[in-house]
Amino acid sequence: MKALKYILSTVLLIAVVWSCSNEEFDNIDFIGTGTAPANVAALIKITQDNTGLVSIMPTADGAVSFDVTYGDETATPASIKAGKVATHTYGEGTYNVNIVAKGITGLNTEFSKEIVVSFQAPEFGTEPIISNDAAKSKQVNVTVPNDTKFAMFFDVYFVENGVETVISANVGETVSFIYANPGLVDIKVELKGGAIQTTFFSVTDFQVIEILQPIASAPTQPGRVATDYISIFSDSYTDIDGSDFNPNWGQTTIYAAFDLNGDAMLQYANLNYQGIQIGTAQDVTFMETLHIDVWSATAIAIKFFPLPVGIAAENEKFFTLDLVGDQWNSFDIPLSYFSDQGLALDNIHQFKFEGSGTFFVDNIYFYRAPTEFADLPIIFDTILDTFEAFLDAEFVIAADPEDATNPVGMITNHGQGWGWEGVKLKLDTWVDTSTNTTIKLDFYNDGVSHEVLMKLEDSTSPLDGNNNPTVMEEVKVVVSNTGWSELTFDFISGGSYDTIVLFIDGGVYDITGTYYFDNVMQVIN
Repeated sequence: MKALKYILSTVLLIAVVWSCSNEEFDNIDFIGTGTAPANVAALIKITQDNTGLVSIMPTADGAVSFDVTYGDETATPASIKAGKVATHTYGEGTYNVNIVAKGITGLNTEFSKEIVVSFQAPEFGTEPIISNDAAKSKQVNVTVPNDTKFAMFFDVYFVENGVETVISANVGETVSFIYANPGLVDIKVELKGGAIQTTFFSVTDFQVIEILQPIASAPTQPGRVATDYISIFSDSYTDIDGSDFNPNWGQTTIYAAFDLNGDAMLQYANLNYQGIQIGTAQDVTFMETLHIDVWSATAIAIKFFPLPVGIAAENEKFFTLDLVGDQWNSFDIPLSYFSDQGLALDNIHQFKFEGSGTFFVDNIYFYRAPTEFADLPIIFDTILDTFEAFLDAEFVIAADPEDATNPVGMITNHGQGWGWEGVKLKLDTWVDTSTNTTIKLDFYNDGVSHEVLMKLEDSTSPLDGNNNPTVMEEVKVVVSNTGWSELTFDFISGGSYDTIVLFIDGGVYDITGTYYFDNVMQVIN
């Protein structure tokens, strides 16, 4: 009977695998939409024994294997899996190592690194650069410049409370270490090459600095019409009059208004609990979301309460703001989170914070999805003309780079591995290109050649596999001059559309840049 059970189990296992193969493995649609490996790098070390034995450990996001060409007379590249190390023995000399990172989709990314194999003791050129990070609290960065001699990599020795941490990097790169506490520390850098002998550089009493306040503003808030938000505290919107951001509730919290280059924020230190009294009680039942931005030097958790008039303490409801230290944390809390717990939303008159530590607050407001849309022409003289950014793009209404009094649209691509980041705008009135086929816009160019793609979509049409409308038309225009120019897009197929989409250099991965546009309008024959 045991043998029979094992045979049946094997048959069942084969059946499961066959089923998975039919249902899952036949779908290879991801190959067409995949991206090449990104952030390709390699940690290259050499043994300090005059043998010339070098270890090469490639890394990359999205790579499953690597081909390593050593750069000497070795003709055949070494193939290794992700996470593995290739080793090779060199004679003295300078070599160019080439690494090909291979993704699961078949797309590849190349990376090259020059290495120097020498059995002479390494020498520093410019001294190592040791500095506090400008944005991360208590982080120290150490860089060894490329002007060393007979060196390939370096170790940095960070010591705190008697515990030594050693971090390695190749010459020309930077290592970073976050200390638990600010104060004076000793840091030692050891330069290494192929020789047995190494060379040291040391600093004593380096001051580790703790960043205790934001050094940048909270994210820019999208444009909204007045009927789509209720703002308590935000420079982006019109706030409710008369709010008290430090009512006397017997708390030990210390309140201060904080200004960062003209950007107003709220600062709360030594928190136990803290209140905000809204100028007048607000009915937010027709809103959808509660937004707040919070910054703290340390990763802490704060309970955040919206409070209706007359609520008993046992009926209060809160949302936990889990913070990542040294950065702005943005929260968009669905109001259903509170209403589903029985909290009344028709007379909110206070907020309460509970927790510990010091934190900064900006952009407290309720909002809902836009109830009004823009129409052509789009000239950015009204807050209605706000495009929605997607993937890693960002959109804001900004000043014309040639005329600070003229508001224009600004697109920023951040280069986070996406190839089709862009912005789009839903129109209140449909655009018909059957007769009037031309749409124009003004585009401000930096003198580099860019491809501007305008896409018109029917948002009510069936969606494709990427959730994009299937009824659409797109036109590309190449621009390479410097300054403002008028771009013309001719939609010759004809159709009716309610959404405009813009891409700058669509399909180019890791594209970065800032672009301005204005005066989007249809030419009437």
